[in-house]
Amino acid sequence: MLALALARQVIHAELRTTPELVLPVIRQALAELPSASRKVRLHLHPEDAHLIGEGLPELHEASWQVIEDDGISRGGCLLESGSASIDATLETRIAEVVARLGAAAFDAPAAEPQA
Repeated sequence: MLALALARQVIHAELRTTPELVLPVIRQALAELPSASRKVRLHLHPEDAHLIGEGLPELHEASWQVIEDDGISRGGCLLESGSASIDATLETRIAEVVARLGAAAFDAPAAEPQA
């Protein structure tokens, strides 16, 4: 648990110094949406929303709506389009990594006792 808390602090510090790290997260979430998705709503932390104009100019060309949402942590996003929803919030991504690490620990072979 201490390692997880430390990792979260490091991630938040990195996002404060390099906020444009949210752009690849948004691109990946957009890639996961069904190709026929229209009227996409992109929820972002207000401090991340200003990065969209410079970093993702294609969003302004499309009929997508950027929603400033204090409930989204910096570095994450939530995409909604019709019945499709992609949760790429920081909390969800950390939880997925922790779940994979836990599953990997159970899948790992037991260590051989040393003689």
